Amino acid sequence: MEYRIIAFWVAVYVVIWLLSLYPRSTVSRIAFSWFGPAPREGESWAKYQLRWAFYSLDWLGQIAFLFALLFGAAYLYPGIEKRDLFLAVAALGLPIGAGMAVLAMLAFLIKAAKARYIGPNPVYGAQQ
Repeated sequence: MEYRIIAFWVAVYVVIWLLSLYPRSTVSRIAFSWFGPAPREGESWAKYQLRWAFYSLDWLGQIAFLFALLFGAAYLYPGIEKRDLFLAVAALGLPIGAGMAVLAMLAFLIKAAKARYIGPNPVYGAQQ
């Protein structure tokens, strides 16, 4: 059992190392691309964290929309809710994703409030 865990992590590090050798390849660009809002010139840390909170809220909205679509599909096609794939997505994947989005949004809001009211609240691109 332990050798499988070791082999997995060795494989992960080897894949990351190989991807870093060819940074201009399509696979490397996809693997190392930036997700979420990027900091803007002259933007404070608190506003940047607030944009991340809204980004997480956007993910929560997408998950809620997908959940509503699956609920509608279960209503229109009785029996589909008993399939394994439907249960895996609707009863496992979506609630986990929604919980992660809510926790991320709360964490970013707390970080933004801390930076704004307690500090430090540096400005991106400003002279240090």
